[in-house]
Amino acid sequence: MEFCYVYQKKEPQQVKFFLKEQGISKGLLAKIKFQGGKIFVNERVENVLYPLKTEDKIRVIVPDEGSHESLLSKTRIQRSSDPCCDPFGPRHIRFDVVC
Repeated sequence: MEFCYVYQKKEPQQVKFFLKEQGISKGLLAKIKFQGGKIFVNERVENVLYPLKTEDKIRVIVPDEGSHESLLSKTRIQRSSDPCCDPFGPRHIRFDVVC
């Protein structure tokens, strides 16, 4: 995913504060930094402390999510058939992880 901006303010501002104003969270900035994303200012890789100037072009590349294992995809829900349970009361739910 990619976001592009043109900085329009007259006063300088660090990239991180500008991106926060655009709705990019600190968590997403961390993901960009540590998981292969990039921040370009005028086609040069810069960090979040870079001071933006009027008409600077900012391009933010967010790394793909990638595939990961989900606990829910391996979880099967079973109702307890314990005869000691009150048939009119709440049932017990047991979670078994399926490998």
